[in-house]
Amino acid sequence: MKRFVLFMMVVLIGIPGAVLAHAHLIRSTPQDGSEISVPIDPMVLYFTEALEPRLINVALSRDDKAVSGLSQPVLSGNGRIVNVSLPHLSAGLYTVSWSVVSIDGHRTEGKFNFLYRGP
Repeated sequence: MKRFVLFMMVVLIGIPGAVLAHAHLIRSTPQDGSEISVPIDPMVLYFTEALEPRLINVALSRDDKAVSGLSQPVLSGNGRIVNVSLPHLSAGLYTVSWSVVSIDGHRTEGKFNFLYRGP
């Protein structure tokens, strides 16, 4: 009986973490706040959880204007890494906005900036 109670405690303690899992951005290339002088291709976003491939949105803007020509997001790394090819960029401060849904159905979003100084 003690083993059963111990087993149930372990199971119940583990459930909230699984139920509340959200995909959080853990790093990116380029990094938030970075200054770069060479073109980035592809831009890469690394997440803590696997993502739903059809529910990934990545946008790029400069001076509050959308930048066109981004590729569709491509997943790799067990569904946790998002690759997006970028068009030719001119020098300026860029904002990357993203929203994703993890495979357990939780939506998260965020944004970060990088400064591109140009070649």
